[in-house]
Amino acid sequence: MRSAIAVGSVRQAVLKKSIGMTYIDLLTDVRIYHAKRLLAEDPTQRIHQVAAMVGFDDQRYFSKVFRRAAGCTPQQYAASIPRKPANKKSSPKQDLSEEKFTGSR
Repeated sequence: MRSAIAVGSVRQAVLKKSIGMTYIDLLTDVRIYHAKRLLAEDPTQRIHQVAAMVGFDDQRYFSKVFRRAAGCTPQQYAASIPRKPANKKSSPKQDLSEEKFTGSR
């Protein structure tokens, strides 16, 4: 019977060979992707809140990892996102007529 460590090592080797990155690298990429989405949705969010939402306990470490992955700090990323003008009140019917529908996501 194989030990758990040996099986884990084999899985990591297969993952790295198939996608070119380790499990930790993949997890980090997914976390940074979600952090970017959160910052794009609301650039005024606090960085420590975004860090916690994507699984980082330490804001400083999150900022370091984000900078390494994205090439800028989370603050710089959030500042680079164009702000949408304030929505004027409109009827729901008008909103539906202006929405563009496509057959795919």
